[in-house]
Amino acid sequence: MHAVGYARELGVRQIVIFPVSPVFSAFGIATADIVHTRVATRSYALPVDPEVLNADLEALEAELFAELDRSVLTADPEVRRYVTLRFRRQTTGEEMALPFDRFSAERLDELERLFVGHYDRLYGAGVAYLDAGLDLAGFRVDLIGPVPKPELRAIDGPAPRAALQPSRERRAWFEGGWLMTPVHDLESLPTGALIDGPAIVDATFTTVVLPPASSLTVDPYRNLVIRP
Repeated sequence: MHAVGYARELGVRQIVIFPVSPVFSAFGIATADIVHTRVATRSYALPVDPEVLNADLEALEAELFAELDRSVLTADPEVRRYVTLRFRRQTTGEEMALPFDRFSAERLDELERLFVGHYDRLYGAGVAYLDAGLDLAGFRVDLIGPVPKPELRAIDGPAPRAALQPSRERRAWFEGGWLMTPVHDLESLPTGALIDGPAIVDATFTTVVLPPASSLTVDPYRNLVIRP
């Protein structure tokens, strides 16, 4: 209802209203991948035996795989590993994605170099101080299980056209006065429809308002594309 007003104040040149906009949060959660997470807090002064670190990762992963319901997945789950590091005597750490699945002595050396680069990117070149020593403060492991996704199909339609008969009219207040305003039912708008404001589009769960000097088209995916 207020999208065009906000867009004009913010300088937004195009608004896209999806067919499922009124239930967009529910649509998103219904199609989102399943993510299980396990976190372990640790206090290791590096270097440390790589097998100690590997045991931590393996324990977290075992818990996650035991919990994941594979019956709803469309593919094998993906494992993402993160480590929290800090320079010695710091009270807070920085989380960084692990580029490998298990540790070795060589990878511990690589981890130091990676964290220095990560820290410099966060806070500025040259601020990382590896001479202070490095502490490992914890692990996080995410197990991402993909679920089926809807297939969005384009609907063929004619080129945009302006001669579209409204369902009805009603008085609406625009820019300080009442105007007799065409009202269109969303379900009856064909692909390629073009509507100039002032106009109102009524849908089952929402109302789209087009003030004067704005326009709306229906794209092949049934999105309402508004140019404020």
